[in-house]
Amino acid sequence: SEDDQIRFCDRDNFESLLRIQRTRQRPLVEPKPQSALSPFLAAWQGFGSKAGDDALHDALISLRGYPASAQLWLTDLWHARFTDFSDHQLEHAFDTAELIWYGTGREQFALGYPEDIELLTETEEPAALAELFHDPGARYGFLQLADKQSQGIESFNDDFWRAVWRSEIYCDSLPALRQGSLARYQLSARPPRSRSSRRSRRSAGRLGSGWPGNWLLADRGDETFDPLTELEDNKERARLLLDRYGLLCRELANREGGLARWAAIARALFAMELAGEVVAGYFFSGLSGPQFMTPAGVQRFQRRPASLNYWLNATDPASPCGLGDSDPRLPARRVQNLLSYHAGELALTVENSGRRLCFHVPAEHPELDEICQPLLHLARQRRSISVDTINDEAVSQSPYLAVLSRILTPRRDHRQIHFEVR
Repeated sequence: SEDDQIRFCDRDNFESLLRIQRTRQRPLVEPKPQSALSPFLAAWQGFGSKAGDDALHDALISLRGYPASAQLWLTDLWHARFTDFSDHQLEHAFDTAELIWYGTGREQFALGYPEDIELLTETEEPAALAELFHDPGARYGFLQLADKQSQGIESFNDDFWRAVWRSEIYCDSLPALRQGSLARYQLSARPPRSRSSRRSRRSAGRLGSGWPGNWLLADRGDETFDPLTELEDNKERARLLLDRYGLLCRELANREGGLARWAAIARALFAMELAGEVVAGYFFSGLSGPQFMTPAGVQRFQRRPASLNYWLNATDPASPCGLGDSDPRLPARRVQNLLSYHAGELALTVENSGRRLCFHVPAEHPELDEICQPLLHLARQRRSISVDTINDEAVSQSPYLAVLSRILTPRRDHRQIHFEVR
């Protein structure tokens, strides 16, 4: 309109008109079954890509803040997404992006930026080791911190990892996470007891350099409550999850938990809808409450679904486990469980690190070798896997045994069959 006069509108009326406009602009889509959610998330997150620097960087940024075990962060996340991934690529991408990692619970971690700690984690009391960081903004080595306290190195190590899991301190080195996970977060040797902290320090020196990397004290910023700031922070949390999933609903937000749970970000999502930043709609059946997508997510949703073949850990952010799906074939959301999809359909579930297998395709399926890729991954990571049952039958009597023996080397004993990489 060429009318340049200033006009006024009641706030509530304007909001109602804006909501009507947004409702009319919502895309008319046919909702897909909840079983299509995991293939949508896998396509959104780039499963099946080559592990180039740009692809790894983009994946790291979109997954930042996701709480998961060290096993998932260091191996399963990347081997599932990239066809030619190697461990050194992850460390290179991590360092290039200048990321850090921090704890989100006992033996649970997230990768991200230092500011993500304040945005995504909660704290109830001051950091227990804060007094060891004489300069709160400086970086310290593990032994530098150990040298500033008086208790034995074993007790300090326990306190140290508790502080990590409470997001009080964080690290800029992935090898520290890898070594900690392999050693069960215990130092590799036990120093003799000593009354002298200096002797304890020298004893720790015989363990090498302790845990590698630089360790920093998390900056919690200003804890003063401000409704406007809280709303903007919740918008940032919602944007982070939308970047990860392309879609947001109650089940996905609550699975993330913490400050990104649904009760915290729902109001922000409605505000973002009014601003045209996200689109509300009914995209997947079986999910409760409103669903929100980014415009790019809607475009992806409206495309003809690709026949995607992929596998993933049950705790992967693209996994359907833990979202209230009623499919009885889905395993528990545990890091020991894996799923394999063929042409977007669930084809294999692996439970308890391979001890229980359930195939959902016939033994004569022409692409069974590809469907069994998570078993090959498990065997490489663990050197061998032991299978007790296949489709609730003894493995020795299963028609799928021939397929497993084709891609892995079987070793029999009097109780079970073990499979190793050829």
